[in-house]
Amino acid sequence: MTRNRLFPVSLPASLASLLVVLATTADVAADEVVLKNGKILVGKTKKIGKTILVVTTLDGSVRIKQSDVNWQRTRNDEQLRNALERIAVRSGAGSCHAQLELARIAKTWGLHEEMWGYLGKVLRSTHHSQVMKRRTREFMAGLEKIVLPKKWRTARPEIKVRELLYRIKRRVPKAKLATVSALLAHVPESDVHLKKRARRVTNRLQRAASVNAIALRPTKGNDRFVYRTAILDSSPDVRREAMQISRDLGRTNAAIDYLAPLLLDDNARFRVRAAEAFGELRDPNALPFLIAAGPTAGMMRRAIPSGATRAHMAVIQQISYIRDFDVEVAQASFIADPKVDVLHAGVVLDVTVIAVKSYVVEVVNAYRGAIRRIVNADPGPDTKKWDAWLKRREELAKASTPPPTPSPKSGSIEAKKR
Repeated sequence: MTRNRLFPVSLPASLASLLVVLATTADVAADEVVLKNGKILVGKTKKIGKTILVVTTLDGSVRIKQSDVNWQRTRNDEQLRNALERIAVRSGAGSCHAQLELARIAKTWGLHEEMWGYLGKVLRSTHHSQVMKRRTREFMAGLEKIVLPKKWRTARPEIKVRELLYRIKRRVPKAKLATVSALLAHVPESDVHLKKRARRVTNRLQRAASVNAIALRPTKGNDRFVYRTAILDSSPDVRREAMQISRDLGRTNAAIDYLAPLLLDDNARFRVRAAEAFGELRDPNALPFLIAAGPTAGMMRRAIPSGATRAHMAVIQQISYIRDFDVEVAQASFIADPKVDVLHAGVVLDVTVIAVKSYVVEVVNAYRGAIRRIVNADPGPDTKKWDAWLKRREELAKASTPPPTPSPKSGSIEAKKR
């Protein structure tokens, strides 16, 4: 099977020089056409006359002049993989930038499996900057022709959203999941359809991709939808993704302001999930809210009984008996009229189930776990002492910080010496 390939931009000088020196002798698989301006077209070639060359690439057919061609060669997939490995070794592919460039080359050569592998390494790295994250999202947004068949690329927004999400199966690499999210974010007028999918689809990975796409779109109100997902979604993975994308986009303060009131909600589940969301954000600005809400967990004892579960059960045996007779006289006849009564024997149970202790412990542990994730320190089980614990930490942090060196005054001896 022949793959169509296109490399739309010039390679870095170090990588381009490596490509030039790679010698190949291969079975026919794909033609590489290197233009004089440095661009490389990879695909099936066809000559039209003596002056025109048509290269069928992944992006379509490209017509070029023979006079613009620097050189041309043919290599198979195995040779391309070997060449990619040599480039990785010679360029020292250890940084996120190098991994992303290797993913670009793999895409150009049609080595999609290798492309997903290098892209996954970029996404798993914890050392990439905001600029690197933006460049990675831009690269993923250009993979539509690899992910989505041609017939769906110009479909209506609702259909295109559906088809992109159908590409996410139960087991999908993280790189492909992030790519689908980036592609969904670029579908015009898709906010309504994405929100419906984010709430109704049973596949948790598809819901996570929809939420990520909503976060990436600039529509007003989308950020609040993402924050609510951290509370309402039934899957811990989807709730975690909602907070991670908020953190990556620098929206931690807005998320904290939106979710902080839920730390005092009567619903224990909302309290726990709000604390888990703050743990995922890992922003020290959430500490005062967690510390202040800790002692209120015990107050839930008064809130729970009104909404507690009540159960009623009766196991009864009924026995009928004649307790008396009435005598009736009719035409000199005496008739006995029996009086029947019923005996009830058995057990009646009526209870109200109030799991006060378990709710309190669960909420306190959630707050405590969130604090540990934020500052990597345990405040202890006693919520009443958390405020003093936080103050001691702040005092120790101030004491360990060296005072700033005062700048010499303009008239001082030190200033004159300088």
